[in-house]
Amino acid sequence: AEAAYRTLDPNVAGHQAGLARALAAQGKIPDAVAAYQRAAALDPAYRDAIVELGSSLEAAGRKKEAAEVYAQA
Repeated sequence: AEAAYRTLDPNVAGHQAGLARALAAQGKIPDAVAAYQRAAALDPAYRDAIVELGSSLEAAGRKKEAAEVYAQA
């Protein structure tokens, strides 16, 4: 799935969120965080991406950042 998402337009929030989900499923949490951050930056109203960003930050042990992200959701 990761390879397929990498072929899509990186300037589409949904594509970045899909890539992030694929990365997270592979345990590539830092890469997933970066992709979720891009998705949220591309579409600040994309609530699912923001919540999943928070979850990924928690998984990375970045609890304070996760709390800040959740406050935006």
